[in-house]
Amino acid sequence: MSNASRSPQTGLGSRIQELAVRYPALILLGVLVILVLITGAIQPTYLSMSGARNTLLQAAPLGILAGAQTILMLTGGIDLSVTMIATGSAYVAANQSPQGALIAIGLGIVVGLIAGSANGVGVSLFRVNPLIMTLAMSGILLGLFTSWTQTILQGSTQVGPFIKLLGAGSFLGNRVPYSVLVWALVAAVLIWLLRRTGWGRLLY
Repeated sequence: MSNASRSPQTGLGSRIQELAVRYPALILLGVLVILVLITGAIQPTYLSMSGARNTLLQAAPLGILAGAQTILMLTGGIDLSVTMIATGSAYVAANQSPQGALIAIGLGIVVGLIAGSANGVGVSLFRVNPLIMTLAMSGILLGLFTSWTQTILQGSTQVGPFIKLLGAGSFLGNRVPYSVLVWALVAAVLIWLLRRTGWGRLLY
């Protein structure tokens, strides 16, 4: 009887384990659904349309940074300065937005390229440990932008309408943030690069 009663449980456990190995994304999706339901039970407004919009608004920049971090992890590296670089780039873009959207976004990208290139040179050329290099870069950027903000905040800067729309605006009746479109575009490009190009296959 004991063997007969254990066999269905063992079979179910093995099937779950097989599904987890073959489709790991399903396990993550299941955990996400459980977390959403628990949060919705604790805070009912979380499952409302405004709650979903706020969640997407906060998830979009994290998803974009996660895409960049994925490439680093595939190469065996890690970047502790990615959030500080993104914050600095966003600050520069917002501060320079009165000069025009293209100039503001371009300057923000330049900040990211300079900081990222410095990290790359330090790690690849001077053989600095990625953790140490990127942690030091975070401290450098924090000091630079703290000094800059103390100077800038003495005056007043108004964020340009396009930058404000891209960062916090929504469409479809104020339901879907525009930043989600940027997230989706970045994700699509990264997936294509990793799956369809020789460069992407070399990373695995």
